[in-house]
Amino acid sequence: MTNTRIKRALIICDMQPDGMPSLFTSASRREAFLDAVQCTLLAATSSPLPVNNSLILFTGLRFPSRYEGLHPEQALYGSLRRLNEKVGDGTAHWYMENYPASEIDASLTEMVKERDDVNYQVLWRQGHLPPQELMEQLKSNEITDATVVGAKASQTVQATVQYIAEHCPSIDLSVVEEALADDKQDRLDAVTQHLLPLYARVATIEEYVDATCGRERDLLRCTHHNNSSSDRMYSIMWIVSEGADGTSIQGKSGMKMCFVKSSTFVHWERVRDCLDDKGKLIKLAEEYLPETYVIKGGSSESIDTPSSLSGPWFVKETNKGGRAITVCKDASDAVALASNENETYVIQRHVDHPNLLRDGRKWHLKVYNLLICDEEGTGWTLRCHNEPFLTKRVKPDLSLEELGSTDNKELFQKCTAIISSVVQRAIESNELQGRPGKKQFEVFSSDFVFDTDVRAHLIEFNFSPVLFDPLVKQELTTKGLKACMRDYELNGDAAAINDHAMIKDVVSMVFYPKQACGEKEPSDTIGGWEYVK
Repeated sequence: MTNTRIKRALIICDMQPDGMPSLFTSASRREAFLDAVQCTLLAATSSPLPVNNSLILFTGLRFPSRYEGLHPEQALYGSLRRLNEKVGDGTAHWYMENYPASEIDASLTEMVKERDDVNYQVLWRQGHLPPQELMEQLKSNEITDATVVGAKASQTVQATVQYIAEHCPSIDLSVVEEALADDKQDRLDAVTQHLLPLYARVATIEEYVDATCGRERDLLRCTHHNNSSSDRMYSIMWIVSEGADGTSIQGKSGMKMCFVKSSTFVHWERVRDCLDDKGKLIKLAEEYLPETYVIKGGSSESIDTPSSLSGPWFVKETNKGGRAITVCKDASDAVALASNENETYVIQRHVDHPNLLRDGRKWHLKVYNLLICDEEGTGWTLRCHNEPFLTKRVKPDLSLEELGSTDNKELFQKCTAIISSVVQRAIESNELQGRPGKKQFEVFSSDFVFDTDVRAHLIEFNFSPVLFDPLVKQELTTKGLKACMRDYELNGDAAAINDHAMIKDVVSMVFYPKQACGEKEPSDTIGGWEYVK
């Protein structure tokens, strides 16, 4: 019996800056598409197959100066020749050699060009039909499985798939739906739904990564948006999957912030509650919190007598994600309200003399934090995102400019000092423990209020952070989510809330720290994430 080895090829079509602007109206859609192509490339180059069992082929358009050899009446690209005859190479040089925008996108080639263990080739052509060299590469490398992704789905991708299906019918063909693009969305839908399935399997990114790498790779799904000035980092796509052996953080978009399936990437699920559990947090942060009590099972006998009966007091059911908060006039009403023996309540006194916005309304500051423990289980890194959200009643997540003359940098530094102090205490008390040999990280938020003396008061840590990514398919379960989506539908990339660049930088720092830092020092700011300690 002959043992046929699997030998895979990933064919990436027309990923050149010259053609990208025409693909989608929204810049964030273009970035999401580019991220998807990057994901397939990362999966292909991370395959557990031996090195000589996989092949990466980039194919793109390339014309000489003045489009020499291209007939002016050629149906697809003849217009380039005609325009060039009028204005010359200096103005009309799309897909022309020696111009940077005609090269394969650098974010893709940089993923493979420095790796000795990756077999890749760049094949140029002067039409949408695949070059003869492509077939030669597939045959000489004895490819059994080929996946085609890239731009121009109705032209190059379609032609490549049909050509391989006709000339190499033994090759198992597939395309990745999220990693396809075209000039027109309706044309892309038609090609993906009706034409390509005649010749190839149309797979999702999750299916492709699963088939290429297996679940043990624990890749993570994310889609990119363009609403941030953060540096472009290496990123990978998160695969969301449910399982008894997996743990996750879920933001308001329904996107999993962290997924753990194997022993490679581990959340400290069993010990992080020292910060998330309000009863334990009081012991670590008592002087930073407003007067706070925790009542479990309806029993208030064990709590101390409030220092002041005057209010207002807030009563919060801890398992309702902030959606079950009641305001009481005095402490006795608050304690009486916390009576359900099946619930845990946090009772917190309002800060005296709260700092107000210029319009007289109250506000609080939400800071996002990233805590990483190294694989030795002893070294910790804390970063805080330097774009905190100002939240006030009726209209959430406003600019810090609403604070008027208040020093925004000073507010941020006061918050990060408290966060750092509390996390340090959790580590020193051995409440927060590293696990040697495991990669551990957490994204969480912290809420602060300020008084008229601009003293910061920690309200809570939240280990199910509120995040929104409009490009992730999600169930709009809250008013806030619906408002965010309406804002995005009206304003596109200019929408006020779009959190994914922040998440993307987290993925880069955790999984690709060297590439994320580049020439920066580990203590430098990366994206919007400032190093704290």
